[in-house]
Amino acid sequence: MDPKWFIKDPKKPWDHANNAYVIQHHHLRHVISCPANEQADENRSTHYIAITGVGKDAACLPAGHRDSGLFGYDRVTKLGDITRGAENVIMLAETANLHGHWLQGGFSTSRGLDQNGAAYLGMDGQFNGMHGRRLLIPAAFTTNVLMADASVRSFTDSTSDAVLESLVRVANNP
Repeated sequence: MDPKWFIKDPKKPWDHANNAYVIQHHHLRHVISCPANEQADENRSTHYIAITGVGKDAACLPAGHRDSGLFGYDRVTKLGDITRGAENVIMLAETANLHGHWLQGGFSTSRGLDQNGAAYLGMDGQFNGMHGRRLLIPAAFTTNVLMADASVRSFTDSTSDAVLESLVRVANNP
């Protein structure tokens, strides 16, 4: 792969001039943006967020923690760490809210289910898709997720919080 597509200086902020080539020229719209989301993508924002587990600070949890998800800021999750089966763990979730540049990192590209925040799913949920917005039928609002086994599923706000919390945890911990 051409090295110009990689971050030139990973010790500099994502939007530092040294990394400008990747930021300005990497064409990932078909991968990072939902085709149903008609919002302008001049900022190359991503609509798919890495799921870090249960809790606002789940990205900071250590490996093996009860609430840790597939991704975290300083933890590595190996396939063998997924004790509940890859088909039962959410890897990415779609959102039309609070997303940022695909290279930015942090909350704009990875987060956990905030138990004290807005509803998990639905029109104003933490994770929500654009699907059903044109119809303006709340029951039709769906959020697509990518599971760790690479399958895609859709959920509505009728999915219970307990089910979602279970699906973002890597292990079957009590």
